Amino acid sequence: GLQTRIHAHVVNPSEFYAARIVDWATYHAISKDMLRRWCYPIVPDNLYSTTSTPQLYSMSKQYLYKETIHPPKLARSSTIQGPGILGSRVQIEENAVIKASVLGQDVQIGSGAIVEESHLWDHVIVEPTAKISYSVLGKNVLVKRGAVISRGCIIGQGCVIGENVVLPEFTRITLHERDDDPFGDDTFDNDWSDGLGAKQGSNDAADSAQETDIEVVGKDGKGRVWYPSPDDEDSDREGDDDDEDEGDQGMSHLRLQSIGYDLSTHYQKRRERQTEQGDDGFSEEGQQDDGSDMMESEAFVAYTEGSFTFADIPSLPTESDN
Repeated sequence: GLQTRIHAHVVNPSEFYAARIVDWATYHAISKDMLRRWCYPIVPDNLYSTTSTPQLYSMSKQYLYKETIHPPKLARSSTIQGPGILGSRVQIEENAVIKASVLGQDVQIGSGAIVEESHLWDHVIVEPTAKISYSVLGKNVLVKRGAVISRGCIIGQGCVIGENVVLPEFTRITLHERDDDPFGDDTFDNDWSDGLGAKQGSNDAADSAQETDIEVVGKDGKGRVWYPSPDDEDSDREGDDDDEDEGDQGMSHLRLQSIGYDLSTHYQKRRERQTEQGDDGFSEEGQQDDGSDMMESEAFVAYTEGSFTFADIPSLPTESDN
């Protein structure tokens, strides 16, 4: 034959770190690994600035990194907890709370606002009393007073979340036109940052006038809800949810890729469906599915610091138990 050879290098986990960002959940997990210095020497205070503006970070207690050339301004009554990063010229006002989050350059956090386990890219503005949990906000996002960004949300560049709006969990907001796919499965295969960007060469204000979902982002908001298409599903997952319609399958896949989703719930429901369908686990198809699950779960365990394992799922009853 062609005598094809596959070369591999086996990494010793006690000496080296290797992981791949494939979705927002792994993006979040690997970011936390880096902040906790599991990837040393690839750590924030040891990296060269790749932007035109020089940046230099220093680490303080709780793995909290602060930019030192243009240091952040923190109000005395604010609460900052690591691991996290505070970029250049970040401003955090009175009584604001920041927990285990990454804040890019020129981010502004209003008084009484709460940001936890989230990633805020450059020039994000969070107005007073707003709350953001387990989410990613692209450049130039504006979260208005009293708004709530629930877990698993992804907010694209330039979007605006209106005053006192409560964004449902795992919502994705974009300024892209409906023909575009900013959050598709290939987002992380190319330049994954484009998934949070506005369409190049377009007039954001004009495009968003027709695309804004007022019932979701508010009358003073800007952006539309992105929904996954059935084509975004992996073929291995399509057979998992035969009792769900295509829309439910897409949302289930989206939740699995999001920050803050409880994987144990997903696998417990899957086990229950297999039990109802009488899957004995010995069929060829069942063995292939189980193998796929094992690989996915083990990879995610590695990315999420071991916070989820198969031991967390109660074993299914057998005939001998009845």
